[in-house]
Formats: sequence, C-alpha cells, structure tokens
Amino acid sequence: MAYEYLRSQIEQYFTTQWAATTPIEYENVPYVPVPGTSWVCLKIVPNFSEIAALGGSSNPKFFRYHGFVTVDIRTPQDVGTKIMMDYADTVTAIFRGVELNGILFQDMHVKKMNEEDWTRMFLSFEYQYNECA
Repeated sequence: MAYEYLRSQIEQYFTTQWAATTPIEYENVPYVPVPGTSWVCLKIVPNFSEIAALGGSSNPKFFRYHGFVTVDIRTPQDVGTKIMMDYADTVTAIFRGVELNGILFQDMHVKKMNEEDWTRMFLSFEYQYNECA
C-alpha cells in the first residue's frame, strides 16, 4: 500500500537531491560514521492515516496519510556552525513546500543539540499523501 511507496519515493528523491554532499545513513541499514566526517541520517516516520472522503462505487474511499521525514545532520564538534547551517539550508530547500509525486511536505521543525563527538541539527518535515482505494 502507501507505506512502501512513500519510503521508496522519499529515499530516492533525497538521495538524488543530496547527491554526494555527505554520506547518508538510512533507517535499519548498517552504517559506521567516519570520525571527523559530517553525515546525515534520513528517517521516514508514518504518523496516522484517516478516511478523508467516501465516494461512490467507482471510488469508495479516499485515505490521507500523515507522517514526518526527519534528517539528522551531524558535524564534528569544534568546527563552528557554518557547515551545519549550510547543510540545514540545503535540506530545507529539498523538502519545505515541495510536492513529490503526490507527497506534500509542509511544516518544518528544528532541534539542535551536542553530543560527545558531534554537533547535531535535527530537521523534521510533516508530510501528507492522499490515496484512493
């Protein structure tokens, strides 16, 4: 149904748009960060679906799926924030307000934090997708 479609469309789109900017970690795929090298982690998080409309016999139900696409940007500690902010601008341009094959990316949320070896910026984009069944 829609979940695999959403995953494949979003992963392919982000991989193409991000290109070789940094390595990309995908959910549930082994990845070992290289010390001192920036990287991003892409996750697709389904939230809920709802029946948005009931139709006639030719189109009985219209489902709307909601979820989040998250991109966790990690840069090494003690190198300043410019590179992280540049990466955040690129990710924002990739998703915010974009419609991708019926997937509409909407509001964006940001969280920034530090870990032992990394400075992290976590960008989350709400998405909506409609499906007729």
